[in-house]
Amino acid sequence: FWPYPCGPTIMEANPQLRFWAICNNWPPLFKICQTSKTKLICLWNFTKNKCDTALPKIIKWKNDTNYVGDTYTTELCFSLIYSTTLDPKLRFFQYRLLHRTITTNYLLQKWNPVQSNICSFCSNNPETLSHLFLQCPITRNIWNDFERWWYQNSRIQLTLTNCEIIFGFGTKSPLNSLKNTLILVTKQYIYSCRCRGLVPYIDSLISRFSQTFKIEKIIALSKNKLQFHNIKWQLLADSL
Repeated sequence: FWPYPCGPTIMEANPQLRFWAICNNWPPLFKICQTSKTKLICLWNFTKNKCDTALPKIIKWKNDTNYVGDTYTTELCFSLIYSTTLDPKLRFFQYRLLHRTITTNYLLQKWNPVQSNICSFCSNNPETLSHLFLQCPITRNIWNDFERWWYQNSRIQLTLTNCEIIFGFGTKSPLNSLKNTLILVTKQYIYSCRCRGLVPYIDSLISRFSQTFKIEKIIALSKNKLQFHNIKWQLLADSL
């Protein structure tokens, strides 16, 4: 089943054609293709509507990170979730973050006027998503500590932009996958500390890295992806 015979160039310009390609290469969707074209069209419309709904959220994040360019499309931002990590909890956290559904004091005050909207860490500014993950002095400290730790263990210089913190590195490679995983773990750790009333420290974050390494290894074994796991983590395997 291939409704549109075409080359890669046309596919890149047309998201619907990319969707057909995914269906042909993913067995569950391929069965739907063979069973009913009507079901496939409904599935395409559902997927398209989801992307259209997410677009304003991605635009808002681009404004918050002062991003100018066309590299981070909505499709790329969400596809990076699955190329970054095998851990479903981390994937779900990034999905919620991109959709801006993670609860902060700024959002809670809209539901309950008695609730303070001040940041749980610095107690100086409204706790918006961009402040919590990008602007808060406590958060900036943990990002700086992470960059230093990365350099000490990899000997590769790393200076994160706000866009890379939120979306990850757009070019897909084992090294960028590792960076994106650690960035995602750091974001989840920051939010966990915020919810538990703790101050984030690099030592606790490193423990989270080690835990994620073990979780991904177990998942990789079950999915027959151990080779990719080893390639991805080889740079830091001795440090964790």
